Amino acid sequence: MIPDDYFERFTSQKYQNRNPVQRRLIRRFVSHFHALFVAALPAKKVCEIGIGQGFLSGYLSERFPETHFLGVDLEGPDLEQLRKNFPRIETHLADAQELSVLKAHTDIDLVICAEVLEHLPPDTVPGVLAEAARVLKPGGWMVATTPNLAAWENREMLWRGHSPQQTAALVIDGTYGHLRLYTMEELVVLFQSAGFLVDRRVYADQIPVGISAIRRLLRLLLWPVRRIRPALRDTCLVRAVRNGTQENAPA
Repeated sequence: MIPDDYFERFTSQKYQNRNPVQRRLIRRFVSHFHALFVAALPAKKVCEIGIGQGFLSGYLSERFPETHFLGVDLEGPDLEQLRKNFPRIETHLADAQELSVLKAHTDIDLVICAEVLEHLPPDTVPGVLAEAARVLKPGGWMVATTPNLAAWENREMLWRGHSPQQTAALVIDGTYGHLRLYTMEELVVLFQSAGFLVDRRVYADQIPVGISAIRRLLRLLLWPVRRIRPALRDTCLVRAVRNGTQENAPA
């Protein structure tokens, strides 16, 4: 279990929030991710795209010290914070659409992309996934997570006349809001189009930052329904394997 003092290493509101329910669901989400990671082992070299301050890769790097972790992000201050907390992680300032900074790494076993795709302009997502496939060695794995468009929270927002997707004019801490959400089926199609074979699909719940008391109550009341219909949960996790047809050499 992730200890409370681990959360204190990060400056974002999501992890600074001490609400015990939120932290419990974050821990549960990480446990789902951990299980997908373990199932993709052995992995000697792992790269996280959009690593931010390193919540996931930092956690994994401390539990798998024999694995070499790389991180790519566009936010220099986040990478600085990551290097202070996790000096073993090799960081690169780069755009996920063009990963030539990784040209020296032709043996990446696993790519992580957690809570990133929803922040990207939709027309760039196929290219990001194709670039991830390119830097992976044949037979390498990718584990990705993104908010679920079909989640009950998003249905409730539409019912109230609001969109769960946000305009590109909204930029928070240098990052776009949720420009495009995806259903699980849409994710699978995107991964297949990029040259992956999806072998595992998991739905999980997290509590969004700043969620209202009414939505907390609705989440509680709908818990039995979400157990029967996991597709109503708020996060999609997929694990996919590179099919071996892409060229790994840098463009």
